Amino acid sequence: MSALQPAHAVTVDTLLQTAVQHFAKADYAAADAALERLMARSPGHVEALHFRGLTQHRMGQHALALVLLESALRLQPDHAAVLSNTGLVLRALGRPKEALACYDRAVALQPDFAQAW
Repeated sequence: MSALQPAHAVTVDTLLQTAVQHFAKADYAAADAALERLMARSPGHVEALHFRGLTQHRMGQHALALVLLESALRLQPDHAAVLSNTGLVLRALGRPKEALACYDRAVALQPDFAQAW
């Protein structure tokens, strides 16, 4: 069993790295495809949910982005970057009071987190 875990971990890490590289190049469709494959293997992967939420946001799918980010927050409620990005998506959805609450929570958790400010 331990021989299978490293191979699985490498695959998940490789898919996440691939997604981040595509995201950095603004190739959101390719990033989303890599994240979808990653989530099929590891559905509760917080960073995959986070980056897929950001990817969907960049593709204009704000409602789906919110679902993904909220799923990440259910798994890791004190993740300042996910909170900040949830605020970003809520703002895009025209929900500024909820967005501000997310930003405030992110800053409370990590006062030096410039993105949340």
